[in-house]
Amino acid sequence: MKNIVIIGCAVEMAKITEFLLSADSSWITGQIIGIDGGMGSIKL
Repeated sequence: MKNIVIIGCAVEMAKITEFLLSADSSWITGQIIGIDGGMGSIKL
């Protein structure tokens, strides 16, 4: 995985939240969705 160079904003966080609360995400179960721009995949 590769981290991205942009910083997310509140609107982008709201969009994923809106999707997860909608019926469109009914097929997603038991997942952890990292909203960190790939920073969580960096190995130190």
